Amino acid sequence: MSAQAGPAGLPLVSRASHSDVDATRLVRAKGYPYRRPSSSFLYVDGTAHTFRDNTWRGPHGLEALQLTAPSGAIASGAAVLAGAGVAEGWAPTQQWTPVLAIGSNAGPGQLARKYPPDLFPHGVVVPVVRSVLTGFDVVYAPLITSYGSCSATLEAAPGTDVELFVTFLTPALLQRMHETEGAYLLCRLSSICLHLGTSLESHRDSAPCAGRMTTVYQYNHQAGCLHVLLGPQGAASPVALQEIRALGRRLPALPQMGMQRANLNDEAARKARVDALIARAKPFSYARSEVLQALGSLYAHNVA
Repeated sequence: MSAQAGPAGLPLVSRASHSDVDATRLVRAKGYPYRRPSSSFLYVDGTAHTFRDNTWRGPHGLEALQLTAPSGAIASGAAVLAGAGVAEGWAPTQQWTPVLAIGSNAGPGQLARKYPPDLFPHGVVVPVVRSVLTGFDVVYAPLITSYGSCSATLEAAPGTDVELFVTFLTPALLQRMHETEGAYLLCRLSSICLHLGTSLESHRDSAPCAGRMTTVYQYNHQAGCLHVLLGPQGAASPVALQEIRALGRRLPALPQMGMQRANLNDEAARKARVDALIARAKPFSYARSEVLQALGSLYAHNVA
């Protein structure tokens, strides 16, 4: 990449470099909800070490997990934690909060953006457990994020089983996650049926899962979910994220590129579009959801 000389011989950033930056931002915007492993994984300082879904025994059992690194190397959880320098002083009995990861928070790349080494110099450990939630679907929020993506929220959907992930977060990691969830509500969902440590296929075949939960925490958009497409009865409907797998899906679904518009460089235009989307939104319809905290404003610049 070449750069022209400016005053006093100082280099000027070339147009090509601007194009490269815009291309990188566009890839991020279009890539939501981002790539994630096809199984449960232990995120340790930027690396996703996978493990078999049904071997999950809770945060107290991390050291006993058999983990597979991206290179294919297999090691125990104890060895991985020790090798990363986070084993000493690490207490599996500390407080861990289960939080649904319905969209980007299940992606190792997004976790790396949210938990950078400069903020967490002593290491980051996040168990991310593949699971199936019955009676819900992952749908588009009435939001265009500051990084250009059309983001996700949860909606009740009787008859649908959706595959998502559960992150287990220590208090410091949970607080940081709150800081990155602008325009969302921290909610506690109760009376749910969450099959922990399983895949959609295993759930379909009634294979044993690692366990079940009836209460979990979740980030839901402050304005609910977007209602724009015509549903089967001709009424406005939520729109499911096609990239998120589900059984018995009854909602219309679109991929990210089917919902997205370019919103990276014009903040005023992004806010105007958010206003238009919110006008077509409806609140989260699950009655057993308790709002615990509002996180940021509708126009927040999401941290990650």
